[in-house]
Order: sequence, then C-alpha cells, then structure tokens
Amino acid sequence: MAIEVPVIEKKPAKPAEDPRKQAKRQAKIEAELLELHARLEELAAQLSDPELYADYEKVKKVGEEMERVQERIQDNESELRG
Repeated sequence: MAIEVPVIEKKPAKPAEDPRKQAKRQAKIEAELLELHARLEELAAQLSDPELYADYEKVKKVGEEMERVQERIQDNESELRG
C-alpha cells in the first residue's frame, strides 16, 4: 500500500530590498524611536507630579498614552531586529 505525500510548492522568494531604501527606512524608524522615548520620559514626568493625581481622568489618559507609546516602541524595535 503506497502512501501519498502531498507536494508542497515553495513560494517564490521575495526580491531583496534596495539597500538604500532599507537604510532610509531604518534611519526613519530609529528617529521615531528617539522621539517615542522622549515622549515616554515626558509622560513619566507628568505621572511623577502629585498634582496630576487630583484628576483621575488625567491620570488615566496619561497612563493610556504611555501604553500606546510603549507598544509603538516595541513594534519599531521588533521591525529593526527584522
């Protein structure tokens, strides 16, 4: 009794990206990362201000923005790693 093995077709390889475009994209991501880290520091400074805690909605808003910034940082860092 013969066992049939399905044939798996390989997908064509993606063409290599132009090194200049790749370098430009990497530089753009690195610049955005610097901006995001600076924004994260600003938000952390806001959270260290005791007056902020007088308004729960402001604290919540700053915390949510921090989460979004951290997610974008992680996305950009993973894209740089490739």
